[in-house]
Amino acid sequence: MSKLMPENIFTPAAPAIDSLVYARRKACECLFKNILNEKGTQVLVYGDSAIGKTSFVLTELRYYSINHVRIQCTSKMTWDQISQEILRKLKEGISKRKVATDSVASEASVNLYIAKGKLGGKAIEQIETALGGHMGSIAHIADILSKKEMNLVIDDFEKIKSSHTKTSIANLAKNLSDTAKSKDSPRVIVIGISDTADDLIEGDLSIAARLHPLNLPRMETHEMTKILRQGFDKLQ
Repeated sequence: MSKLMPENIFTPAAPAIDSLVYARRKACECLFKNILNEKGTQVLVYGDSAIGKTSFVLTELRYYSINHVRIQCTSKMTWDQISQEILRKLKEGISKRKVATDSVASEASVNLYIAKGKLGGKAIEQIETALGGHMGSIAHIADILSKKEMNLVIDDFEKIKSSHTKTSIANLAKNLSDTAKSKDSPRVIVIGISDTADDLIEGDLSIAARLHPLNLPRMETHEMTKILRQGFDKLQ
């Protein structure tokens, strides 16, 4: 068995979902579970930087065996890019559909996100018409998440600058809330750095009305000490 190195134990730059020293937060875990037990609720997890927000969410989803896809946002990310990334990660396409277009033979199989990026004009319009809607639209993404029973984790939400992108995420959350059939229906879980939920959503009422806030506080000294002791014990 190879010797463990400190970087195998302590992972401050990456989520600690597989970490040997992950610290559980019982109070927050209980609140998170209560939120998930409510039909149609969408979640906003916020707090300071580097306190384990992503690790917390991904660990809880894994613990309860909740299917999910995670999207990491950047400052220049648009809704179109987010929707294409969702489709790519879910491997959702039209690979089994035969669609006749000016650019694609009638017997060809075209992957959805490849078609979206490489085809244009009349060709892409014909594909969208054949599918019965706009590829990557809010309704389309909501429908796919529902059919696949897949939750959507939007990470680094604070990096998004476009109000249109934020509003699109809020509308997706509303769509999933309105169509939820049970507490296990797909939902949006937003993760972001902020002191308050209002600061993160910048007073956008369309988002605030659809996301249940959960503040993840910084760890207490005894909790951090426990992590260090566990980690160093495993290095010996």
